[in-house]
Amino acid sequence: MELRLPDPRPETIRPAERTERQEARDDKWTQDDKLPREDKRPDGAEKPGRKPERREDERREDGRREVEQREVDRRDPKPRALPPAPTASKVNPAIVRPPEGRTLPSIGNGSYLKSEVLALNLSPAAVTRAKSLGFTVASTSNMFHIGSSVTRLTAPLGMDAVQANTLLRAEMPSDEFSLNRVYRIYRSADGGTVRQAAASVPAVIGSGACRSDHCAGRQLIRWQDGLGACSTALRVGVIDTDVDLAHPTFAAHKLSVANFVPQDRQTAPKGHGTGVLAILAGNVKSGTPGLIPSSEIYVASVFFKDAAGEVTTDTESVLKALNWMSASKVRLVNMSFAGPKDELVRKAIAEMNGRGVVFVAAAGNDGPTAGPSYPAAYPEVIAVTAVNKDLRNYHAASRGSHIDVAAPGVDIWTAIPGSLEGYRSGTSYAAPFVTAIVATTIARTGHYQKDRLLSAMATMDLGPPGRDPIYGQGLLVAPDSCHGGAVADAAPNVYESASGWTVIISKASTTPAPVGSKK
Repeated sequence: MELRLPDPRPETIRPAERTERQEARDDKWTQDDKLPREDKRPDGAEKPGRKPERREDERREDGRREVEQREVDRRDPKPRALPPAPTASKVNPAIVRPPEGRTLPSIGNGSYLKSEVLALNLSPAAVTRAKSLGFTVASTSNMFHIGSSVTRLTAPLGMDAVQANTLLRAEMPSDEFSLNRVYRIYRSADGGTVRQAAASVPAVIGSGACRSDHCAGRQLIRWQDGLGACSTALRVGVIDTDVDLAHPTFAAHKLSVANFVPQDRQTAPKGHGTGVLAILAGNVKSGTPGLIPSSEIYVASVFFKDAAGEVTTDTESVLKALNWMSASKVRLVNMSFAGPKDELVRKAIAEMNGRGVVFVAAAGNDGPTAGPSYPAAYPEVIAVTAVNKDLRNYHAASRGSHIDVAAPGVDIWTAIPGSLEGYRSGTSYAAPFVTAIVATTIARTGHYQKDRLLSAMATMDLGPPGRDPIYGQGLLVAPDSCHGGAVADAAPNVYESASGWTVIISKASTTPAPVGSKK
């Protein structure tokens, strides 16, 4: 049983610093605790069943020891017993350590499939040589439209992919090998916001049911409904998760969808892709009207669940999607996912960009101190950050010199699987606003190169004057028409935001590309 001193704060009193008041309290405690006279025998001995009276100095010594022990416990508390481990049914698969052979959840230079190596354009003799080194061929994909044939090799048992890649490059120096990198949709974006869960409502088709703050993003970029018809002839690609094609907002839209999820994988949930696509292609009479619903949209489903339950894709799947986009003559591609540097994907993007394909990608939601994410950080790609309705940077948005422009990406009202609508936040949902403006600019100017497009589009300068690592060139602003100026004629050069910030609209060049010039 724990002893308790009368002093209400014994752990703060050192034994050598006791006061007269405390000494008197000890004396009173000792006297009060003495046995009554009737409890003693006439000879002075204690009656049976009673504990012998403790001497005053013994009590004082016990009190001193207790004080010292409490002081020790306060400075160095004993560890508490851990709670029992949760049962298997209650374990969150997203936080369980992935089994050997799969990547850890974090995104970085080490994110790759641990037992696989990708080989480019291997000859039959090279395949035989790889097999002699202990590798097995898992698959071979011919991607003629991006100029590659990709062979997926499985490393010998017990050999990590990095070791395997090093071995192959040393033994077969004339061939090209690379790690099979891992990509993920941005977690913050996929989770939405607290508003989304509370505000999800059934989707309806009405007479242009964009109300209250549901169209705040369109208003922020000064989008006019007539701009949706500008890019009717343009083919736009979206590389993302699968989408809910049964959602009412897609009912009247003709979409081309291809699935590149490996056969042995479970397709990822459709929430992310559905939300991104609705911003571009939603029914104009729905609660989530799309910006360019008249364009031909090509959706590549590439995301699946890995062994840890993470929504994931890999280099091979992304390359297959890019190959399909190239074969389908897509001229503008929206990408809202992140991964490490990937030489094979970079090579494919550069090759397609050289042939006039424009790429737009979300900058990422890893926070302002995180390193750059790819493909957004490749120089051929337009990197997009997110702002809220007050033109403030999204708190989780990545930053860096690669950021090109900003767009609405906080509390964006969009489609949710299951015939629902709700709020989503993240740079993933800012990217399609930029994709829509780029589509209109392509139709207006004929430009297909990143630098020329950025020069041809109007922006609101946010943050520090000029281009900066937070907002890039600033908030992208829609043109006033398919063939007119960069911004509405009535729009002032100086704009006052809801937060009181003063921003300047930069008038873009509207001179179309000369006939026969390089786009």
